Amino acid sequence: MPLDKVPIGTQVHCLESIPGKGGKVARAAGAAITVLAQEEDFITVKMPSTEVRMYPKDGWCTIGRIGRVEANMIKLGKASKTLQLGWKQTVRGS
Repeated sequence: MPLDKVPIGTQVHCLESIPGKGGKVARAAGAAITVLAQEEDFITVKMPSTEVRMYPKDGWCTIGRIGRVEANMIKLGKASKTLQLGWKQTVRGS
C-alpha cells in the first residue's frame, strides 16, 4: 500500500526507504513502524528503536506487524540442534 494512503497511528512493516527499490526497513520478526505524521512530500514514522525518521510519501509498505515475536527467545541448547536445523558447523582456529 502506498505510504501516503496509510492512516496516522497505523503499524506497518517492510517499508521502502527508496521508492521502487523494495522494502528494506522493519523486516525482522516482531518488527513494526508507526506512522506519526504526513507532510507534503514526506511521512514521519517511529522506528522500532524509537527513532523518528522521514520517508518519501510515494514509497510502499505492508500494513501490520511481522509475526513470530518470540524468535529471539528460542534456546537451541546444544550443537546437534543447529545441525538438525540445517546450519553448517564452522571451525574457528586450528
